[in-house]
Amino acid sequence: MDGQVLKDKFPRLFTISQCLESVVGDLVLRGNITSKGCSRWCLGWRRERFVWEKLEEEQLLAMIFNVRWCSSDQDRLVWVGDSDSIQEYTVKSGYNVLNKEDQMQVSEIFQLLWTLKIVPSATVCAWRLLLDRLPTRLNLVKRGMQLTDLSCPLC
Repeated sequence: MDGQVLKDKFPRLFTISQCLESVVGDLVLRGNITSKGCSRWCLGWRRERFVWEKLEEEQLLAMIFNVRWCSSDQDRLVWVGDSDSIQEYTVKSGYNVLNKEDQMQVSEIFQLLWTLKIVPSATVCAWRLLLDRLPTRLNLVKRGMQLTDLSCPLC
């Protein structure tokens, strides 16, 4: 809702829910759907809720009460991808989303770095340094190499 997943907005309620793998269609009581929304939900809990959890539940129910429910549509997971229209997930759409994020991370420093009039090996070294891709002891351990000591060999 509003670009945020309900389990992230109400993490405590999610952890005590009996319906962790359910979709919205599993939780609505079908006889209670009106044109304004759903008035009753079948929310199951693993234990009795504390007072503050009951208040969070009330907030959740108030939030989802006015959601327009289309009972003719099948409840399903959708991939929004990189466009405003709902589409099925494809490898290409996932690649496009990741590629767009990578392009946004390119900053002015990288653009400046590649326009400098210096030896290409120095440019590549500076580029790897900025991306934390130099083979330092810590990076080598992160990549699975077995090193006996992580401290500086010169110290």
